[in-house]
Amino acid sequence: MKNHKILILLIIFGYPGVKAQDIIPIENSYQYFHTGYLVDSESVYVKDINNKLSKFLGTWTGSSDGKNYEFKVSNRTVNNGAIKKDQLVMHYKITDNNGNIIESTYDLSDDNPITLKQGYMEENENYVFSYSGKDTKCGQNGSIYFMISKSTPTVGNLFLQVAGRIYPNCDTGPADQIFPQQRMTISK
Repeated sequence: MKNHKILILLIIFGYPGVKAQDIIPIENSYQYFHTGYLVDSESVYVKDINNKLSKFLGTWTGSSDGKNYEFKVSNRTVNNGAIKKDQLVMHYKITDNNGNIIESTYDLSDDNPITLKQGYMEENENYVFSYSGKDTKCGQNGSIYFMISKSTPTVGNLFLQVAGRIYPNCDTGPADQIFPQQRMTISK
C-alpha cells in the first residue's frame, strides 16, 4: 500500500527530472528569434497548431525575366535535439522559355543544401526561406520571401532578397542570381 501511495504522489506531482515541452505556435515564433530562447530552451516545439502552413502547400508557378518557375511546397517536422519544428520544404524547377532546365531540385532530398527548407513565418504570416544556391560562395545566398494573397489564396508573390555574401574561396566573381529580386506573381 505504501508503494502505491508513492507511485500516486509521483504521478500527481510529476517526476522532478521530467521537464515539459514548451509549444510555440509557428505564427508567433518570429518573436523568439533574437531572444536566444529557442537556442537556450531545453525542449521547444515550434508547431503549426493553427494550420497556418497549409495555405503554402502545393504546386505554384510563375514567370519572370524569361524564366519559368515551378515550386512544389510540402511540410515536415524536424527534430534537432532540444528544438522540434514544423517547417515548409520547397523544391523548385527553373526553365527558360524553350523549356530547357536552368536548375531543378526535384530529384534532390529535402535535406540537400540547395533545397529550400530553413525558414520562419513572419508576423504578417509570410514565410521566409533561407536561401543558399549552388554558387553560395559567390553570392547566391539570401532570403526568399513567399507571400500569399489574403483575398485570393491561390495567388501569391515570391522574391529573393539577396544577401550577396561573397566568401574568400570564390574564384569566379559574383554569381548570377536565378531567382527574381522583384516580386513575381505565382499561382496554384
